[in-house]
Amino acid sequence: MGVTPNGNGTAASDKPITELKTDIYYVVIMIDASHPEKALIKTLDGSTAHNPVAEPGHALHYIVKNGTIQSVLSFGPSSAAAAAIGPATADCTMKNMVYAFRYNLTKDKAEKLIKETDKWRADIASYLILYSGVTNDTCAETMLEILRPYIPELPKGKGKTGTYYVYIRAVTPYWLFEDYKKAGTPYKVYPSSSKRYTTEDPNKLLKEYVPQKDEEDPVQW
Repeated sequence: MGVTPNGNGTAASDKPITELKTDIYYVVIMIDASHPEKALIKTLDGSTAHNPVAEPGHALHYIVKNGTIQSVLSFGPSSAAAAAIGPATADCTMKNMVYAFRYNLTKDKAEKLIKETDKWRADIASYLILYSGVTNDTCAETMLEILRPYIPELPKGKGKTGTYYVYIRAVTPYWLFEDYKKAGTPYKVYPSSSKRYTTEDPNKLLKEYVPQKDEEDPVQW
């Protein structure tokens, strides 16, 4: 028996055809940067800054094997009071439309990333990792820290962040999406159905959402 380039087996007419299947792994990055009209402001010197108080945005990642989610990390504060610094959650919900980016992974990288993501989840649950807006230990920064060893070409996602008067250079979901836009990186919008959004705000979800382990990847690639 031989193997064709598409992975299908070839056999004589009196023998069954053997199909060789390969597991498919990839990671999905979801970014909520859906309200730039609120988030991106002009500073006194005329430059643009992301004001996270007005609109923080969000970022998360999950790893998929053969269409099924294996592990998710949606890092965020456990409550509004913890946004400056305090207990974190690994299941911070998406409140708005998101931009989804896909990166294919080898089996070895995917399995290592699944283990690392699960460890982060465990450490967050044990209060070994805190959320800190003060030191930029936040959703987008943490996600990039975890993923960059496996996907070195990820954008920096850093820019002026703060208010009209005081700002620093920090990693945020809005700056990450701006980098993706400048690079022309393709993405999917999720959810795609207008029925999932409010009538008052076409980018705001009727029901908050976070991907879950063992669910099918919700994004149609």
